Amino acid sequence: APTFTSTPLPTQVEPTATQAPIQQTATTVVEPSSTAFTVPTLVAPTATPQPTTQAAITTTYDDKSANLVYSGTWQNASNKKAYQKSYMTTNVQGSYLILDFTGSTFTILHTKGPGFSTIDVYVDDVLVGTINEKAGTIRYQRQWAYPGTLPTGPHELKLVFTGPGTTKGSIDAIIVQ
Repeated sequence: APTFTSTPLPTQVEPTATQAPIQQTATTVVEPSSTAFTVPTLVAPTATPQPTTQAAITTTYDDKSANLVYSGTWQNASNKKAYQKSYMTTNVQGSYLILDFTGSTFTILHTKGPGFSTIDVYVDDVLVGTINEKAGTIRYQRQWAYPGTLPTGPHELKLVFTGPGTTKGSIDAIIVQ
């Protein structure tokens, strides 16, 4: 009578991006005449879980957040229509704030109105835009969204009031994703 023994082979078939590896095993058949030959047997792959996409994490920094570092002269202004009912203003040209963050995009909330002017937006010391806060009537929680996508890693956002000093600039909140 033939004798059967199973011995796994050391080779594996490489999986595709969505399959588990195919394991190859072998069955050795020994005949009475002492001649042995190997019959390969394939083991079916199991399903490989597909990666899931995580939702982007959103962090909102209010104008009073300790993460915002102000330089120059800034005053707090209150209004129930502003984000968290307050925002910061300055009328000193060159006053700025810095936010160090990790994210790929951001949106700046600010106030617009007749007495407002412009704020330059820098990311990693590169000017990426200018926010025009001038408007015929005062409006709160206006949004300026960064038009691109930043590479993964830490970044520095710097907002600089460009004046003139007879007008003012505002910051209400910064939303980072």
